[in-house]
Amino acid sequence: MILRQTTMATDPVCLAIVDEDDAKFTSTYREQEYYFCCNWCKKKFEENPKRYTRISTDICVDLGSCT
Repeated sequence: MILRQTTMATDPVCLAIVDEDDAKFTSTYREQEYYFCCNWCKKKFEENPKRYTRISTDICVDLGSCT
């Protein structure tokens, strides 16, 4: 059996997990690539990208480094 390494991304609109290699819907905002599960999510993102990009910038995953 051959295993394929893949990188997964989170759709910023619906929070679905998306395989970056197989994603059919992508968008670039402020030099960052975003991946979407469907065209509807991509369109919602492109209508107001600030709404969906704030989520990732406001979250600190490593609680030890939060100040």
